[in-house]
Amino acid sequence: MKGDFEYIDALFRSLNTIKELLEVRGFNTDVLPKFSPVEIRSAVNIEDSTLNFQVKHREDETHTCEVRFGKVTRNSFANLEAEIVELGEKKHDILFIIPEKVAPYHHIFAKNIWQKTKKLISFFSPFYIVINPLTHVLVPKHRILSQEDAQVLLKNLYTTKRHLPILAFHEDPIGRFIGAKPGDIVHIQRPSPSAGIYDVYRVCA
Repeated sequence: MKGDFEYIDALFRSLNTIKELLEVRGFNTDVLPKFSPVEIRSAVNIEDSTLNFQVKHREDETHTCEVRFGKVTRNSFANLEAEIVELGEKKHDILFIIPEKVAPYHHIFAKNIWQKTKKLISFFSPFYIVINPLTHVLVPKHRILSQEDAQVLLKNLYTTKRHLPILAFHEDPIGRFIGAKPGDIVHIQRPSPSAGIYDVYRVCA
């Protein structure tokens, strides 16, 4: 595992973004643990396991999200899948913070897990979340529509979800950040030189 200064620094600076990510997804971060750079450096030497923590959703305490730090390789997928399957019907998301670049096989694993268990799995490299991507000037505003708002939208547009452009929930970086799931409709506000702002809607699939 990469344990040099750059990785430790990125990991430390990404902790605030992880907190913001959890808040966007609706989880309670009031009791989030705080780690010093020294603690992170020590944790990296033992595969980051001591940094792991779990939070509960603000509106449904039975819905939890576990944040895990450390390397996730293809060889570990079988054990991870078995572990996730054992959770049964429990609402339990897992956020993996991995030291390497997120690879296509990570996305494929997340997609397969959703299809088999309806558990939302997301992978992020700390190097790419040292700042919150939702606050970047070049990233348009994204939000997941509530079921009620989605129904009103489809009725007003005289269409169905199947006719909306697709946003891949397991690959799209902002979709992964906000926790979009298959079936969700994501409202995107893009800047326009003529209209100022125009609205785009995509269905998560």
